[in-house]
Amino acid sequence: MGHATNADMRADHRLWTAEHDTWREDVAAWRADVRKVMSSLEDVRCMLQEHESALNTRTQTIDSHEQSEREHEMALETGDLLTVPSSSQDPLAGKHHEETKAHLVQRDAHERMKRHHNTFIAQWRAFLGALREAM
Repeated sequence: MGHATNADMRADHRLWTAEHDTWREDVAAWRADVRKVMSSLEDVRCMLQEHESALNTRTQTIDSHEQSEREHEMALETGDLLTVPSSSQDPLAGKHHEETKAHLVQRDAHERMKRHHNTFIAQWRAFLGALREAM
């Protein structure tokens, strides 16, 4: 780099001052963004509590479905199995058909919840990773 004249140095200083002004505007905007994020943390906490509640409800639904399955299995063990299972007159076959439909509904619900949860957790981890990166 060659010898800078006074005019060159002053031009640099004007450029730097303009950049400083831009940088200050950027930092002010970033501060406003951070304040908005901080003000939404209570909303995030509430959403996480709702997510946890949905997980608790899911567990209760699984427990209920398992209980119904156990009751049906007991009925199969102790009931009269001489009737043809496909018969529409057989109450155990009808109950089994209902359980099959319920199980398929629960399978679909579980897969939807799994996709949502996995997406949420992946995005959360990415978010935390971004926060932890050195600025």
